[in-house]
Amino acid sequence: MQLNVTSTQIYGTFKTGEYLQLEGTLSGELSSAEPIPDLDKVKFERRGMVEYSSTFMLLVPLDPRRGNGTLLFDPPNRGFPCSHYLYNSPPDNPLPVGSFDVGNGFLEDRGFAIVSMQWELGRGMNLPAFIDEEGQTRYVEGVALAAMRDFLDWLRHSPETLPGLASPLSAAIKCVLGVGWSQTGRLLKTFVLQGFNRIGQRLVIDGIHHQAGPTGWLPIVQSGTGPTSSAIGVLTPENPDLRGIVEEPLSLTDFVRVLTERGETIPRSIFTVMSLDYYILRASLFRTGARGTQDLPVPDAARIYDVAGGAHAIIPAPGCLRDRGKLDWRPIMRAVLLHLDRWVKDNVAPPPNRLMPLAANPNDSSVLQAPAHLPTAVVQIPKLNSDGNPIGGIRLPDLAVPLGTHGSPNAPESDFSCFICGSFVPFAGSVSERLADGDDRLSLQERYADPQQYLSLLSDAANQLVKEGFLLDDDRLMILSDPHWT
Repeated sequence: MQLNVTSTQIYGTFKTGEYLQLEGTLSGELSSAEPIPDLDKVKFERRGMVEYSSTFMLLVPLDPRRGNGTLLFDPPNRGFPCSHYLYNSPPDNPLPVGSFDVGNGFLEDRGFAIVSMQWELGRGMNLPAFIDEEGQTRYVEGVALAAMRDFLDWLRHSPETLPGLASPLSAAIKCVLGVGWSQTGRLLKTFVLQGFNRIGQRLVIDGIHHQAGPTGWLPIVQSGTGPTSSAIGVLTPENPDLRGIVEEPLSLTDFVRVLTERGETIPRSIFTVMSLDYYILRASLFRTGARGTQDLPVPDAARIYDVAGGAHAIIPAPGCLRDRGKLDWRPIMRAVLLHLDRWVKDNVAPPPNRLMPLAANPNDSSVLQAPAHLPTAVVQIPKLNSDGNPIGGIRLPDLAVPLGTHGSPNAPESDFSCFICGSFVPFAGSVSERLADGDDRLSLQERYADPQQYLSLLSDAANQLVKEGFLLDDDRLMILSDPHWT
């Protein structure tokens, strides 16, 4: 593995000191012995090796030893990294997906080093190719998984000091965590399932935070014709039977069983699952597998946290039938990342699983039902209370003390932003408004005597979530300083 740093600049000053941003290219080579489909069809160099290259970005303290010892791997989702969107977004100015703006500085203040590497064809990853029987150029996309493995291993173990840094990263890194959102959550699951998360007996990635992408894999261990990645496709109502995504092993239990049977150490994993994921991503199959509706046991090396009322994405979505989802679940992401970091480094177990009860609703057209190739699978969605809000799960203060109904599907489904952002349907302000609208849900007037009572209840809910370990005190203060009462 060779790294060529082409840009270094000061990123900012944080509680851990100055951070440096490095950008550049990486290059490596693989032998034909790698278990990657079609790799043997590539023309190898005289030493029997084949080359690849990509681009990378690294945020790290000038003296890596001043960090917290954790390297956070952020593989881009369709070219857009997600770590700062997930963890560094302040509520008043949320960062767009793909941004590395400082935001609230959460990751850097706590000493995380962050690395991102392009892995998709057409997004900066240069893959080996061959000409097939029909004269088409085909790219061996599975090489991206080996490239991820070797790049992370180099960062963790190389004695080389990168330009601008006071010491090698290897002098500071105690563990590597991965973060994946939706597509890249499936990427990291595929990375582990396909056997790339180990070199000899050591793990490459020690722990993974999977956000909003529990069920499914990535069809990347294959050869594609380009110009974009074979992994770009998504399940939609118009394409519900797309193969290569919802495939066995479906459940977390079966996934871990496969690794155990291979004698592999299981990276500690936390899955945060949004309400909307049960409607649009068949998330229930991650809990039940392809048969029946009974939850399977959650392995000790994993946690599943359902976020009641959460949308798949918090993004602008003009033109939808209803208001987009308004529940800001990113405070939970920050708490979860710190739990994962302590679990991996200090063996401090995170809170128990927090699940929403589910039920099948085969006649609901807003639910992406089981695909045709899984005839015994039953897709379930969260059970709802009289407000239309989910029961159980992690309940953010805005959901525990609601001003409306969170997390149901939005429309039109043909608009992808509406499809993934969910909806928020506010309660009527008064009894007369509710009756005029034919709304069965209690109005704000009937729920809360005045704004002061609402704020008191909101404070109680926030304090409870801090006690449960799903909200940091800084975020509690932030939520209470800017309540959404209208």
